[in-house]
This record gives sequence, structure tokens and C-alpha cells, in this order.
Amino acid sequence: MSKRTRKRSRMRALVPTALAAMLGGDADAGEPPDTEGSMREIRESSDRDQDVRPGLIGVLPAALLWMSGLERTEIIAGWAMSPSPGARLAIARALGGAPPSVGLLSAIEVLATDDQPEVRMAAAEAAWERRHEDPERMSQVLRRLLADPDAEVRERAQLALGRHT
Repeated sequence: MSKRTRKRSRMRALVPTALAAMLGGDADAGEPPDTEGSMREIRESSDRDQDVRPGLIGVLPAALLWMSGLERTEIIAGWAMSPSPGARLAIARALGGAPPSVGLLSAIEVLATDDQPEVRMAAAEAAWERRHEDPERMSQVLRRLLADPDAEVRERAQLALGRHT
């Protein structure tokens, strides 16, 4: 194994732990972060959404790039189905630029039906960004959003479809 490959493997292994530590607020340098506990806390806590959201938006796309395919799939599926609106918004915003992953397009479809308009708007953007992977499927997502009860979501879907045609 080359030095570069070892370094990349170490970084890839650290990203989910570091992400969980940062997002879970486990920044105490004296103890290793409880990765599983931090991720569970983010998924389940709606009280921390305002604190979590800014960090997620900036770092999650890069973190997804460094994760293994299995870790990426777990994060995408878990956060898309999370009871936390902040986690769903963060993953919806990250999906447009995330590496291809199992379940990614299905997550966009699920997020496009979310009860939060911000999440549905982010899903519309992600559908437009991922349209090349399955044009018909992502166009269907956007067409369904044209009938959304929220005017801003409808507008975002219309803009995405206008860019697509």
C-alpha cells in the first residue's frame, strides 16, 4: 500500500468520526467522540436543529465524498428518514453534489415529499443536479413539486424544469 493510499484510508476512516464529533458537539479533545451516539443525537433531536444546520450545510458534501459507499448510504438513508428537520434539510442540500450512492435518488424522492417546505426546495435542487443519472425519474420529482402547496417550492421546481428543458 502506497503512502498516499494509507493517508487517504486514514482520512476516510476519520471523516465520519470527525463529522459526528463536530455535529454532535463532542469537541472535548480529552476523550474520543461517541460517533454512534452523536449521529443518533443529530437524527433524533429537533431542539438542536438551529445549531446543527450551519455546520452540516458546509461540511456534509465533502464528508460524503470521503466516506465509504456503505457509510454514505447509511448517512443518506438515515438522515433522509430522520425525525429531525435539520438533518433532513442538511442531507437534501448535500445530495446534489454528493458522489453517486446507492439510494441517493430514492432519498431525493422521499425528501421531495417532506412536510418542511425548505426540505422540499432543497430536494428540487438536488433532483435538478442529479437529472443526468435518471432524467425521467428526476423530472417526475420536479413535476410533482409543481403542484406543491408552497409557492416557493413550486417556483423552485418550475425553475429547475425550465433549466432542464
